[in-house]
Amino acid sequence: MKVAILGYDHPVDDKRVFRTVKAISKYHDVVYIYRQDAGKKEIEEKLKREYPHVEFVPVVLKERSPEGIYAFDKENVEAVIESDADVWYLHTAPDTRPLQLFTEGKRRGKRLIYDSHELMPWNSFSRFTRGNRAVDMMRRVVLWSVYKEQIEKSDVVIQVSFSIKRYVERNLKVEEGKQIVIPNLAERVECLDIGSRRRERKVVYVGSTVRGISRKLIELLYEKYGYRFEYISSREEDRLKDLPYVRWQRPLGYEEMIEWLSRAEWSLMIFEHWNNLSYIYSLPHKYFDSLYAGVPVIVGKEFVEMAAWTKRYGVGIIIEGEDINLSGVDRESLQRNIINNREKFLWGERWEQRLNGIVEG
Repeated sequence: MKVAILGYDHPVDDKRVFRTVKAISKYHDVVYIYRQDAGKKEIEEKLKREYPHVEFVPVVLKERSPEGIYAFDKENVEAVIESDADVWYLHTAPDTRPLQLFTEGKRRGKRLIYDSHELMPWNSFSRFTRGNRAVDMMRRVVLWSVYKEQIEKSDVVIQVSFSIKRYVERNLKVEEGKQIVIPNLAERVECLDIGSRRRERKVVYVGSTVRGISRKLIELLYEKYGYRFEYISSREEDRLKDLPYVRWQRPLGYEEMIEWLSRAEWSLMIFEHWNNLSYIYSLPHKYFDSLYAGVPVIVGKEFVEMAAWTKRYGVGIIIEGEDINLSGVDRESLQRNIINNREKFLWGERWEQRLNGIVEG
């Protein structure tokens, strides 16, 4: 069986996307279509050497203008169609052609798997309407009808969290069994002994930005409990530069990041969400990466899916706003719960087999 995996606007080594490439290519021929990033050329060549049985099809986004995106989307659609694959596995859909592959796939009798990654009507084009409530509501109304048709034409829809799955079932009346949840689980790192790891008195955060974390919370963590704050981000935050107990870390490779996480006492799970349900219902990679590294989490109450997992497995604390109280918290007990449930936070053979079962139908 031949499977076309569309990464669309994700780089060649995107964690969720390339995980499906690795898993499915163990059992089937794979054509992998992805956005080529000049800064990842070395990684791209390394992956090609490691997976010679995978056909890599890079698509270049020349510019993020309307014309550039339109041309990029057209080339992605053509690459999927020309792959002549039996199964089309779509990691999201081209922005300017959101229905073309679903319509064409059904017409050609392809098996369509839609890995939604997010609650699409809340996220797509949201950066253009944020701050204008009326226009944003109109955007979502239009995209809900698009999302409904995408789901109806798909054979299987993969969601990243149970909250998103339930929300879609309620709002779009999706039949039972069509949606499957595959979370953003952590990858195994060899020789990581979290049980004997010596922890430093610090709270850490991983994200593209720390805008959603208040300065007051960072100050409270230090002044009340003596915790330094370290964060991995693409850029240093100007508003935190004057705090001597705050340290910025440039992005690291995955194994280095897990090692960095594993030295902390807490990992902070709070970020700016703009009341966007796609973020509120999310289960981001950094949540499972932190738990796999043996680090208890501090989760904002508004993030309902992360809060539910945290409460269910007893692997952290849930706070509201800046109201944080670590006095009397048995962190060692939380760490034991993490160790006892660690396999639940980890991608592995069981998930690979399940994914291939979905592909094969």
